[in-house]
Amino acid sequence: MEESQEPEVEFASVTTTGVTLFEGQDNTVSVTVSATFNEANTDESVAGQNLWQVRLWFSKAEDGQGSSVNTVDNSLSSAQSAKSVNFNDFTFEDLEISADLTSVGCGKYQYICAQIRRDDPEPSYKQVGKTLQGTLGCAPVECGSPRLPTPHIVPTSLTITETSVTTGERNTIDVDISVFFDQSQTDDVTGEGNWKIIVWLSDEDTGNTGSRIAETEETITLAQMDQPLTGGGPLTFR
Repeated sequence: MEESQEPEVEFASVTTTGVTLFEGQDNTVSVTVSATFNEANTDESVAGQNLWQVRLWFSKAEDGQGSSVNTVDNSLSSAQSAKSVNFNDFTFEDLEISADLTSVGCGKYQYICAQIRRDDPEPSYKQVGKTLQGTLGCAPVECGSPRLPTPHIVPTSLTITETSVTTGERNTIDVDISVFFDQSQTDDVTGEGNWKIIVWLSDEDTGNTGSRIAETEETITLAQMDQPLTGGGPLTFR
């Protein structure tokens, strides 16, 4: 009695999305890897567990050969490695790879590469035609400037000067506003377009509920928007 023959799988192409790395810091980036099959040599019924591995790395070469760094031998989750053969859509999303290229320079490793290969499948299958052209793909790595950390602020209170309006007339209202912060938990803020103040009239003293009228968003000048916050404040808008 002849033994049953294992189903076969042959890949035709692999592509991956590119990434942007920021020099001088650790980078954890996600890519999407897609593959196509040589349909004539692939059994579309292949399914099971531990079917695939996707290896990720950074390379100096567009074809992924030669020097490489930060290799992830298998970036797939258990669920992803159990993905059945599908001729219409065979894609793995959110595959993560970490890199800190400070010591070698981001520009030296200009490509991120992915290679798909057989894992330890259950039930088994045979991978045929294991060419680099069919199983490996690379995409460009862009190098960005280091990202500055986002400042953290903790406002604690806001005061506004009293004002008055005259019934039956058009009123222009000027107020002074001061914002206070928890100095121990508030970072310095610099740059442009830092602040926005919305002003309205309310029929209750907290302004959280009730009716709002004459709500205005454009209440401060460009210079006031750019006002820096140093030493935990406070900020004053006049």
